[in-house]
Amino acid sequence: MVKLVTIAIHTLERAKLLKSVLEAEGIKVTLYNLDLFKPLFSAGVRVRIAEKDLPRALQIIENSENSAILERNRSKILVPVDLSIESEKIVEASFRFAQHIDADIVFLYSYFMPEHSFFPNRTESAYVRDLEQKQQSIILEESANFKQFINGVEQKIENGVFPRIKYMYVMEEGVPEDAIVDWAKNNSPQIIIMGTGAKNNQGIELLGSVTAEVMERSPVPVLGIPSNIDMQGIENLENVMFATNIDDRMLTSLDKTMTLFKKQSYNLFLAHFEQKQDAWNEIKLAGLRDYLVKTFPMVNAEYSLIKGNDLLQSFEDFIREKKINLVVINTHRRNIFMRLFNPSMARKMLFHSDTPILVVRV
Repeated sequence: MVKLVTIAIHTLERAKLLKSVLEAEGIKVTLYNLDLFKPLFSAGVRVRIAEKDLPRALQIIENSENSAILERNRSKILVPVDLSIESEKIVEASFRFAQHIDADIVFLYSYFMPEHSFFPNRTESAYVRDLEQKQQSIILEESANFKQFINGVEQKIENGVFPRIKYMYVMEEGVPEDAIVDWAKNNSPQIIIMGTGAKNNQGIELLGSVTAEVMERSPVPVLGIPSNIDMQGIENLENVMFATNIDDRMLTSLDKTMTLFKKQSYNLFLAHFEQKQDAWNEIKLAGLRDYLVKTFPMVNAEYSLIKGNDLLQSFEDFIREKKINLVVINTHRRNIFMRLFNPSMARKMLFHSDTPILVVRV
């Protein structure tokens, strides 16, 4: 029988964060005394570990640089990783972006934990013991892989490849898109940065992309980075395209975008795809441009009415002509039927462009 000891008592939010830090180091953690009626406000959540892990856990808590990043007044960038080679490009982009907006980085890695297994001819206690051993084995393996990934990041910081940006790492059990969205809802990062793969990547299913799912559901802006991105475009934005359908959400989406890039001057193109000529479209776009010029003087704003039979091809031609570094699209909550059978413009663009895409949900 493993003897458990309580290492800390926190609110649920802080307890889950400590659990992630310790499990990323291979220490199994159990949370007790959760208030099921008011879980977000429970102040008596006990963080418990095996007694044999206590000395190492105390050392991790005391020495880890993760504790320095938990200040609420610091902006955070959430960077989900899958430990693949493609993740390295996303990590590089996140460091450059974090330096630009003066933010810390949170690396999130999610893993799958089987709820149950079948052990024929076993007693209940033997079943539980085998299940616990299997789960512990998974935690140790996943945490070792994640720590190796983080060690690689730290080495690049030491070698001067990445700037010295504060970061922390979190390991969560669960489906990736659920873990990412839940963490964003509970911790309110300023932005999420994820990979989109390369254009015409036949290995990606339109409805199966984690990035696309997060873009549809995230409460904060999501920046999709293609695997073949030119990093200079992240550091030095020159031309940004804001794809608008001219609705009431435009100003909210624009304000969120300007907040992210307020330290740079760049050309902002308000682009509207016009299938049927409407004189009011140009009047509204002109008014929006005037608002931007007065409110954000560092931005050189202009508008364009894009015409054509193919929306995606027309936008791609515009991106190429204006040498766009970043495409901004706003989206809003869609029911499951619409998400499955009528993918949003953001989702379509995600798999159609080699240009970074910022999706702002309003």
